[in-house]
Amino acid sequence: MVEKRREHPKRRSQHPGFPDFRGKKFILASQINVKRLQPYIDRILELLGFSDALVTDKTYVTDFLFWKDPKEIKEQQLQALAEQLGVAVGWDDYLYEVADRLRVKEEANG
Repeated sequence: MVEKRREHPKRRSQHPGFPDFRGKKFILASQINVKRLQPYIDRILELLGFSDALVTDKTYVTDFLFWKDPKEIKEQQLQALAEQLGVAVGWDDYLYEVADRLRVKEEANG
């Protein structure tokens, strides 16, 4: 006769109200473009008020705008950033896309 394995009771979360992520994996998005354009990304982050941040190829420029601000204020901030950089900055632009525009502009100006 084969013995059944005894079921272990489900572990409770250490922090009630929050999911238990023990045993789960954190997978970071690609950073290929970020590494290639690092100096330009650093300049953009500095203009946005961030000296250090985790940035991946899936990071939007708008990720660095205060989420509680009304959309009009965020649009003004994007417009100001575009004027400072001299390149277009769109609402749904990835950070590396803006950095690449900046690189192309600077290489064209020599």
